[in-house]
Order: sequence, then structure tokens, then C-alpha cells
Amino acid sequence: MPIVVTLLVVLASSNILAATIDRYYLLYFSDRAWVNADRALSTQFPPIIQSVAQPYDGIMESIGWFVWLETSALDPGVVKFFGPTRWRRAVFCKTEFTAIPTAPHAGQQIVEINNWRYAAPGANNSCDPDGNFGFPLAPVRWTLEDRITFNAPVRRKALDGGEFDASPMVVLRAGAPWVTYLWGYRMGLVESKYDWDPAHRAKLPDDWAVFPTSDDNFKLTTLPPPWVEGIVSEHVNEEDFPNQPGGQYFYSASAADSEMLDRLPNWRRTGNSFKQGGYVSVCRFYGGANGGPNTHFYSASDTECNWLKGVSFLAYEGQTFRVNKPLPLAANAPAGTQPSCPAGSKPLYRLYNNASAPGKNYVSNHRYVTSRATVDAAVAIGWLDEGVSMCVPE
Repeated sequence: MPIVVTLLVVLASSNILAATIDRYYLLYFSDRAWVNADRALSTQFPPIIQSVAQPYDGIMESIGWFVWLETSALDPGVVKFFGPTRWRRAVFCKTEFTAIPTAPHAGQQIVEINNWRYAAPGANNSCDPDGNFGFPLAPVRWTLEDRITFNAPVRRKALDGGEFDASPMVVLRAGAPWVTYLWGYRMGLVESKYDWDPAHRAKLPDDWAVFPTSDDNFKLTTLPPPWVEGIVSEHVNEEDFPNQPGGQYFYSASAADSEMLDRLPNWRRTGNSFKQGGYVSVCRFYGGANGGPNTHFYSASDTECNWLKGVSFLAYEGQTFRVNKPLPLAANAPAGTQPSCPAGSKPLYRLYNNASAPGKNYVSNHRYVTSRATVDAAVAIGWLDEGVSMCVPE
């Protein structure tokens, strides 16, 4: 069936997620956002952040409580990043902001020379030009180099176990590891972890007064509802796969792929579809190009994706549409308990046609559906119910 193989390879090369990380570096709207905030750089679902150490342990608020971020409709396309908020660092401030690049790419680095003020406790001056209460501004005391790197996304977890992709923004100050800020996909800044090690003390001025500590760390409490980014449509081919129960299924995440399949006589839409959207990306593999099964496999598990990259007959095709991962089960959950989904998401079930069982003379294939009735109907003709695989927008 060379025509089928060619088709699936062509479709496999399309609709792979872009490699840019611009959708990570956002300022999300909240009551504490800058009054002239640029809505083009904002998310509709403000995440809630929680400090993870004293003296701010337990505070659950928007990002404005933890770091000073601004966007402005008067200066469109720029996210201004100042660092820890005034109330957390009232005596210690950078006089310039870091302008997050408009469309940063993984590995991009910027170097800044920044001036710093220090208003010593009890001194009759202020570090903050907007809140000095009549005191004169403290003089510039230090000039230091910051080297900031925007890195490829990694998988992180919120405090409730919800998973999300985040781009680490790593800051070196005067050559010393300082802090890593993690910017979640379509959420903006959601996590901070300090990197400071006293072994690097000699790299900073002798009178430098403030260093990162665990008090500055914060984490995302729970995932906000997902954005809806499109539709994934289910297509089936029964003519070229007559031995398979129900046929061979393929999932199109773009209108162009669906229209291409609509023009082919042996493929038809099943009527099943689901919304795409969430905070983790889905990896896609194809077996037919390397002598494996003529089928695609999808996974939102970074552990499973990394393992599959080592399977010789599977070709990794990149990250495709986005979903949410199911939330982790409680340690005492009874056997057979299905995981729940984050807010605004519903289960996406995975089915396997059991082609690897003895005596099965057909190609491996998986289905991804939201309906339990569809699951039950597939199980009745020999498919295996593999449970909740992912979560998709409601």
C-alpha cells in the first residue's frame, strides 16, 4: 500500500508546532497589571502564584506580588521586566528594566550593563522613584553586567501536580549564577528558583548587600483553564486496511490536512473530533518510514516521548498540538481509579487495536476520543481501553 504510506508521511510533516518561544514571555492581566497594559501580550487566564518559603509562605496572588512586570499600549510589543517587586526589595533596585525580546528563540542571549541603587535601612533616601514619599533618591551605587539566556522549554509541575511547559530565563549576575525565572506557555512568568551559591561571593562587589534566597522562590499553584487553539479531527480508512477492526485511524490537527484527506476516496471523517489546547505539547511518532508499523502515535508524557525516541523503527516528527496532562492520582487511590483533568479540561481516552496480540494480522493503531460510548463500541470489536491519556478543552 505505497499510496497510503506516502500520504501519511506527507501529513506527518505538517502542523508541527513552531520552535519560537514568544508565547511563553507574556504579562498576564490581573488587578495589579500596569494600567496601560498591552493586551496583545496578555493571557485571558491569570495564573495564581504561591510563595514557597518564609516570610511570604502561603501568599497566593497574581504575579504582581512577586515581580515587577509592565507592558504598555504606548510601547507595544515590549514586556518590561524589573525583577523582584518594590515591597519585596524596597531598599534595593535596578534603575533600568530588561526588555524581553519580541520573539525570543531558544538559546538567545542578551547582555545588559545595569545601574543599581541601595537605600540602607534607616537612611533618609529611597530606592523607588515612584514611591519615595518625599525622600531623595538613593544614589547609584553599583554597575553590574547581567547575562540573560532564554532557553528551550522544559516540563514543570504546579503545586497540585498539573504539568506545563516552561521556558527557563537564566540570569547570571557579574558572572555568578543568580536566578532562573520560568515562563509558562501562554501563562507568562509562573515560577522562580534562586541559583545563588556563596562560593561565587568574590564575583560581586564587597559591599553588595542582597542575594537571592529561597524567600524569593514562588511556584504556580494550579493550571488556569486552557486556551482553545483549534480542532483535531478523526479520519478513518477501511478500504486499505480491511483486516483491522474498524479500519486505520488518523488525526488531523490542521484544516489543510483535513481538506487533503477529504479529497481522497478511501478516507472519510468519522464525525469524532476534540478541541486542542493546553499547557503541554504532544509528541508525534511515525513507524512506516523506518520499517515499523504504518501508523502514528501521540503522547503528552515527556518521559514516554523521550523513551520512544530510542525505538529504532519510530521516527520522531516533532511536537504537534497542545493538551493538558491528567492530574496525578492520590497515593491512596483505589486500583483502577481514572485520573481527573485540570480546570476547563475533559478526558481524552486512548484505545489500542491490540495488533501485537498473537494471531493478529494487521497494523498497530491507536484512537483518541472523548466519548465513553465510542470507547465502549471500540472495545466491543476488540480494541483495548487504555484509559485517560490526555485532557482537552471542554
